[in-house]
Amino acid sequence: MNRDTISVLRGKDDETFEEPITSQIASTAAQKIIVTGDFNRDNVLDIAIAFTGTGYIRIVFGIGNGTFGKETTISVTNCYIIAAIFVADLNNDNYSDIVIACILNNFLGILFANTNETFSKIMTFDTGAYSSPSSIAITDFNNDNYLDIAVVNYNRNVGIFLGRGNGSFDAQKRSFTGGQTVPVHIAVGDFNEDGKQDIVVSYELRSAIGVMFGYGNGTFSERLKLMLDAGYSENPIIVSDFNNDYHLDIAAFTYSPYTLNIFYGDGKGNFEMYRIYSSEADNENYLIFSADFNNDSYQDIIFCSDNGINIFSNTAQCDNVSQILSI
Repeated sequence: MNRDTISVLRGKDDETFEEPITSQIASTAAQKIIVTGDFNRDNVLDIAIAFTGTGYIRIVFGIGNGTFGKETTISVTNCYIIAAIFVADLNNDNYSDIVIACILNNFLGILFANTNETFSKIMTFDTGAYSSPSSIAITDFNNDNYLDIAVVNYNRNVGIFLGRGNGSFDAQKRSFTGGQTVPVHIAVGDFNEDGKQDIVVSYELRSAIGVMFGYGNGTFSERLKLMLDAGYSENPIIVSDFNNDYHLDIAAFTYSPYTLNIFYGDGKGNFEMYRIYSSEADNENYLIFSADFNNDSYQDIIFCSDNGINIFSNTAQCDNVSQILSI
């Protein structure tokens, strides 16, 4: 049987990484989305791999030294294409559960982790006819200390499922994302520091992103439209404090041209945009996230494109980063 590989690159103190530690897993030709969680509560990170064109999820259990061992495959009933996957403990049992967006079947699915390295039968939540859900975020939108689910729907809205803390959820509440634009990705944060979670979305074939401020009950304001310097914004977006001013900022990649834009927030719901990096290379980014890779207390940015993995080191200057690694 053919095998795929998972590679782990462990960071070193000099802004470089050790040689990859590679584990083999069962192979498939489908495109993959990878997330991490502790699915068996052994305090070791495991991996969930969603095969986007198949409706299958593979769980690979971590050993704790950067390698992986046991595998199990889940066939998701009536989900033909998995567009997004997210991991969170949705029923407060200290196990990581899995949420997926089924783009052709118009529902969210939740797989609750059991105590024996298996998962429950999928629980589905209808997102509406022709909704084609494509992106997921999870946080507490109504300040009841229970996790809620936000989903981007193709028919120009964001749906919120308010959680009850026991694995059940209220019916979807919808907030429209503005105009004729189609939202494709979502991220969350409290951008105006009122104690209520807000959302930011990127759009299909648009040179803009949209911020919608939360009312604390699962509904949101009309969007604040933030224009990008150039290109289309339909890649994932991330939220972090990139300049250490204790206010949340937004990073968005565009393509045509290939550009990294940072919107620096002031904590009052206002933003100032800087173009950090630009290239004529016409790639699509599949993943983007932030972490402090060199222990300088500034959030760096990593993204995966058609040409590999790139890490940008935050230089603490608003209009500049340095590219420290291409893999």
